[in-house]
Order: sequence, then structure tokens, then C-alpha cells
Amino acid sequence: MEANLAMLKKIGPADMVQGMLAAQMIAIHSATMWCMADAARSRFHPGAREMSLRLTAKLFQAFAQQVAALNDSRREVKGRKWVRSPEARHGTGAMPRPPLADVV
Repeated sequence: MEANLAMLKKIGPADMVQGMLAAQMIAIHSATMWCMADAARSRFHPGAREMSLRLTAKLFQAFAQQVAALNDSRREVKGRKWVRSPEARHGTGAMPRPPLADVV
């Protein structure tokens, strides 16, 4: 629990929405680490390992989307409205990779 609070403090949300995103990011991170550890433990059960790795990939994608949403929110808070292309915003195109340095 202390590690989660330390991560939340390090992310430094500026408002309630950013706080909720940060909490979700921490939960997704924890779930991702658990799935990766589960995949490592499941080396003798290929089906279980594959399932853990697929879930890990989905969680990584969700985390990247949350980083992008947090960065968008921070840009709006700073007064610089930033809008992605309609394709990326509606999920029909490739989402640009968010810079992780903006979060830390």
C-alpha cells in the first residue's frame, strides 16, 4: 500500500480526474506485474503462460492509453488545448505512443 501511495505522489495529479487516472494506472501496473510473474511461474503449463502473456499485452495497451489520457489532461490544465486526430480519438487509427517522461 505504501508503494502505491508513493507512486501516486510521484505522478502528482493536479485534479480529481488526474487522481482517478493515476489510481487506475497504479492498479493496471500492479496487475501487469502480477500477470508477468504468473507467466514466468507457468513455464510448465503453456496454455496458462499464453493466457497470462495475452492479458499482459492488453494491460500494457491499457496503461499506454491511460498515460496518453493523463498527458492530455495535463495539457488542458496548462491551458493548451491539444486534440488528437479523429482516427486516434475514436480508436480507428493507430494511437501515437505517449512519452512516458511526461508522467514521471
